Amino acid sequence: KTVATRLTSLLRDSDTVARLGGDEFTVILEDIRDIQSIAQVAKKIIDSLAGMMRIGEHDVYVTASVGISVYPEDGQDVQTLLMNADTAMYRAKEQGKNTFRFFTADMNTATLERMRLETSLHQAINNNEMQVYYQPKYELRTGRMNGLEALLRWQHPEKGMISPAVFIPLAEETGFIKQLGDWALESACQQIERWNRMGVHDLAVSVNLSPVQLNYSNPLHTIDRCLQRLDIRPEQLELEITESGLMQDENNAIALLHQFKERGVRIALDDFGTGYSSLAYLRRFPIDTLKIDRSFIRDLEQDEESILMLESIIRLAQNLKLGIVAEGIETEQQLKILRTLGCEMVQGFYFAKPSAADTAIAFFLSQQNDEHAIAS
Repeated sequence: KTVATRLTSLLRDSDTVARLGGDEFTVILEDIRDIQSIAQVAKKIIDSLAGMMRIGEHDVYVTASVGISVYPEDGQDVQTLLMNADTAMYRAKEQGKNTFRFFTADMNTATLERMRLETSLHQAINNNEMQVYYQPKYELRTGRMNGLEALLRWQHPEKGMISPAVFIPLAEETGFIKQLGDWALESACQQIERWNRMGVHDLAVSVNLSPVQLNYSNPLHTIDRCLQRLDIRPEQLELEITESGLMQDENNAIALLHQFKERGVRIALDDFGTGYSSLAYLRRFPIDTLKIDRSFIRDLEQDEESILMLESIIRLAQNLKLGIVAEGIETEQQLKILRTLGCEMVQGFYFAKPSAADTAIAFFLSQQNDEHAIAS
């Protein structure tokens, strides 16, 4: 009601404001002089809605994403104009929200492509297109591989290997990440069981848990099912969770993480150092390991500040008796700096790229007989 009031107060009597449903409103502007006038109205709407709203005893802040279509260039009937405005609105959301975008023809092409990709994604598990790859983690003290990170890969039948940077956000937006994440978690646990039967009992596997899974799904049910049905030990499984996932519903996250810990499953805080509340909230969560974000590693060789920040994070982890993993290692010099700073574990392309399970375990077994470890 507040949004509707603010919208109508901005517009002329000849304009129309309608609520289509949910949190979507449509504004029809008639007798517009030029494109700049439309942009000015869109800006006024965004600014007006950005102001604080008082709902009962609570102060609420709202942002708006605005998509604009213009008659007759963008459509000559209501349905087409609405559809194209909606497409432009989603482009505004993709580009940071709290902004406006005019519809362009190329948006339709991108939207159709996204819809096709979304349809294919929902069929990918049943079509055996999804794979779990594994990237080794190394202990710097011994130079030996003692863990693996499970990473989702999508081998599309026509487009080839699709980047996780493309399909993971799409899966999160559509909610399909709940099924996809459960499948990845169960697949990784099944792989641990296969390796146990091969006599490889010392490898722990970490699996990424999406913020959507953590807050809107039931990963505990999947973990319980795996621990009960499969021949694996709880300590062989580690869940990697981002700070953004923890902060969405802090109390729920704390309760859930404690339930993971009660079962003996380890917890790693991924992308550490990129959030604003990491230090303030760190002790509230039952975390075992910090994973240093690769952005700190990338500039180690040229940026003194990165080294100082990295040193602070490593000392923090040591003082809190937490494990520490640096990811994204690509050069020998980065490795030397991390060793000097006292980092415990590392992973990155310098050692091995993510690979299929058979390749990953063959690499591990060959390393068992290799005297030239990375600690040398």
